[in-house]
Amino acid sequence: MKKTLLLLALVSTTALAQNGVTVALVGGTYNEVVKASIVKPLEAQQLSVVSDIGPHPVRLTKLVTERGQPGSYDVVQFPDYFMYQANSYGLLEKLDPSRVKSWGKVVPAFRREYAVPHIFSAAVLVYDPAKVTQEPKSYAVFWDPRYKGRVGALDFMYPQWLWMASTQVGNTTNKDFDKGWDKLAALKAAGLKIFPTQEALDAAMKSGQVWLTMNYRARAAQLEKAGIKVKTTVPKEGAWPVSFSFGIPKNAKNKDGAYQYLNQVLTPDAQKAAAEGIYYAPVTSDAKIPDALDRTIGFTPAEVKQFIDVDFEYVAKSSPAWRQRWEEQVK
Repeated sequence: MKKTLLLLALVSTTALAQNGVTVALVGGTYNEVVKASIVKPLEAQQLSVVSDIGPHPVRLTKLVTERGQPGSYDVVQFPDYFMYQANSYGLLEKLDPSRVKSWGKVVPAFRREYAVPHIFSAAVLVYDPAKVTQEPKSYAVFWDPRYKGRVGALDFMYPQWLWMASTQVGNTTNKDFDKGWDKLAALKAAGLKIFPTQEALDAAMKSGQVWLTMNYRARAAQLEKAGIKVKTTVPKEGAWPVSFSFGIPKNAKNKDGAYQYLNQVLTPDAQKAAAEGIYYAPVTSDAKIPDALDRTIGFTPAEVKQFIDVDFEYVAKSSPAWRQRWEEQVK
């Protein structure tokens, strides 16, 4: 009898392991939304999900170190830049679109052969309407003498700021960002403030220290919810899009379960939950969110046309030199 019970326990444990997935992602509010709208429905479908929480660089490093051996992750979550890096290192499975039920409903701008998008936003001009009373039409407003010392930038968004500055000296491509260094130097001389975190910039916006910045529209919506009055606009030069996606490592142990997870990511309910919980826009055409929320976090077709086509290879190759020069000359 004891041997029979032991055998049944072993079979049960093995079945559970085969019918479970380990997902690497970030924590915080994002993970809470994922647990409620993705993990919980999957567990109701008898797929167990273990969440491995950690920073983007740590998860990418682990993928690299486990190359060629059974991996710890069945699914990995990254913002688009890190996802591009993982794929360029040969770490991600090329997805089979026929196994992703809503593939045809994904906004074409965010389709990748190596990842399923979850949410998106774009870096736009964010401003305090009490201080900047007319809607800015161009990023040139950052250099307006009326706002000297009132412009703030997030430290980690240095590629976006360099791109934006380059548009002020004629760059209309997704390269040639280096043209912007002199404009950034002028902005620094005019009192540009650099902030290490979103929270630090939020506090500066709330206190009135900063009136203008470039940030994700999703973050501006979060500020509005927190009672900090801001407005956003897509200037004539365009906006830098960002998406957060899920991919399957080549060394994943449960690829069937991984595809089940990806399919849940794209369900209308999961898309709506992310929009309502963290204010990022849905990536599928069948996602239904309230009109008022869509006007706050979404982008019109005309605005989407203004998104720049980010050349991730160019950004990846250039970023180390940009980072050093940003540290030395701007920060």
